[in-house]
Amino acid sequence: VSILFTFNSQATDPVPVAKSGPDRVTLLELFTSEGCSSCPRADQWFSKLSQNKALWKGFVPVAFHVDYWDNLGWKDKFGSKAATTRQRAIARTWKAPAVYTPGIVVNGKEWQNWRMATTPPPGSGKAGVLKLARMSNVSESFSITYEPPAAEKSEKFVVHLALLGLSVKSNVGGGENSGEKLQHDFVVLDWKTGDATRTKGVVTREFSLNIPQNQKVAVACWVETPDQPVPVQAAGAFL
Repeated sequence: VSILFTFNSQATDPVPVAKSGPDRVTLLELFTSEGCSSCPRADQWFSKLSQNKALWKGFVPVAFHVDYWDNLGWKDKFGSKAATTRQRAIARTWKAPAVYTPGIVVNGKEWQNWRMATTPPPGSGKAGVLKLARMSNVSESFSITYEPPAAEKSEKFVVHLALLGLSVKSNVGGGENSGEKLQHDFVVLDWKTGDATRTKGVVTREFSLNIPQNQKVAVACWVETPDQPVPVQAAGAFL
C-alpha cells in the first residue's frame, strides 16, 4: 500500500503586507498623551491622515503616547516609558533642552507647522526598498527585508515594527482632559525593535506582534542606523 502525501506550499508562504519604493518614505511620528490638554487637536489632525491619498505610499504615521503626563490625574493606558525614551533620544539630535506634547517629527526632524498642513513633507533621495511580510494571513509573526541603496555605507541597522490601532476610543476620567471622549488613530499598541546586520546586501529581521481581536489595526516598519534614531526608510499598511 502506498500513501501519497501532498503539501500546500502556499499555506506557509509569507503574505506580502507592505512595500516601499526606492524613494524615501516619510516617517511621521506624533508624540502625544491623553493627559495633555493640547493634544486632542493634534490627535484629530492625525486621524484625518487616514483619508490622505499619500498614506503609506508617501508617508507612514505612528502615534506614540508618552508617560510623563501620567502624574496629572490621568494615566494614559497607551503611554509607555519606551515612547518617552524615543522622543527624548530624537530631541537630543537637534539639541533640544526639553520635550513636549503634542510634538510631531518628520524623518527625525521637528515639525512645528503641521497645523497649517494637510500632508506631511515628502521624503527626499533614494533610500532603498523596505518590505514587510506576514507568515500567513492569520499569523502574528512578520518578516522585514530591507535592501539599502548602493550609496548606503552602514552595515548595521536598527529595525522597528509597530502595531497601530485605528478608531480607538477612550473616555478620559481625570487630568487635564477630564470628561473628554477621545479618538486615536495610528496609536502604537505593540512595538518591537532589534538590531540587524546586512548580509549579502540585504537586511532581514523577524518579529511577532500581539494582535487584538475585533480591532482595526495597521502595521508600520522602519529602519535606522545604530548611531541615531533617524529613519532611513519606512513602510506600512492596513491589516
